[in-house]
Amino acid sequence: MKEKGLYRAPGKYRKEMRYGEIHYGSGYPITGLIKFLGYYDESLKIANFPSISLNTDVSEAYSAFMISKDNGNDTAVVEGENSPNITKKAMTAINVFKNLYDIKGSFHFYLRIKRKYAGAKGLGESAAVAAAASRSLVSALFEKEALKDSNFISIVARLASGSGSKSVAGPLSLWLTAPAVSHEGSFSLNLRKEIDDIFLCAVPIRDSVSTAEAHNTVIKSPFYQQWSRLQFDAVYSIISRGGYSAQIIENATTNTYLMHSVLISTGKLLWNQDTLRAMGIVEDMRRIGRLIGFSIDTGPSVLVMADREDLIKEFKERYNGECIDASVPNGAPDIPSSFVESAERYFAKH
Repeated sequence: MKEKGLYRAPGKYRKEMRYGEIHYGSGYPITGLIKFLGYYDESLKIANFPSISLNTDVSEAYSAFMISKDNGNDTAVVEGENSPNITKKAMTAINVFKNLYDIKGSFHFYLRIKRKYAGAKGLGESAAVAAAASRSLVSALFEKEALKDSNFISIVARLASGSGSKSVAGPLSLWLTAPAVSHEGSFSLNLRKEIDDIFLCAVPIRDSVSTAEAHNTVIKSPFYQQWSRLQFDAVYSIISRGGYSAQIIENATTNTYLMHSVLISTGKLLWNQDTLRAMGIVEDMRRIGRLIGFSIDTGPSVLVMADREDLIKEFKERYNGECIDASVPNGAPDIPSSFVESAERYFAKH
């Protein structure tokens, strides 16, 4: 990676507490190309092998953050939603972060998720939230130069979500992690700045499956260690060959089958009839030579990807159900003024 100019170690930054100020951040969701499941260290979110992801714009997350001088009153609120899972993750990550960086005071997050769909499982929302929250937090707690260092921010995002680490470094990103890697050594870096040769549509499917449960279940598979070794090889293949569109599409499809095969070996099937119908249409198109594929993460939702827009159109016509047009975005989403106004009203009351 150093020879290709891809590797850069994260910087080290001074803490500069800006008490009582509101700081903002935003983030996009991801889909796994070289997927991961299973943590070596669950508290620090150190995974058992590296992974590669692609950012999408099927949703956006916005975060407003403030630190106060009092202790023991941390809060995390998702605007307009009852989100106990996000709140629980936030509280756990906050405690770990404070211990690692020796920070006192209370953390307050006000969050909004903007979706192109009504509801779904497996479209990377937690990554978007973690990316947004980490950007707002770093802006408030560290010297200003830290906000320019996506590798450093990805370390902070990782404490909430491994996938969030990759979202920060997108649009095509590699998460460097493995057993016994240190906190500072497990971060994400960018592999490609712009991706305009891949077309996407998302089939959103609701489900109550727990990602945390999938992490804990998959390591019990008799095939987990073999899959881990294959993932190292797959990561090297993308790095060495540049991550062009055909490689991204083929790796996402192959890796979907690999990860879910390992999960199925434990008795856990995340797909439903809608998932299988979407997969079947894509496979029919692939059999006649179309460059189209899919990515399915820890849920039944399907992200269809192709190298031509007309192939996405053909899939949508054949599927004849909800499939939301999407793309691979660069950078972070713009933060709408309506969110800033809502955040200011929230913090004024609390």
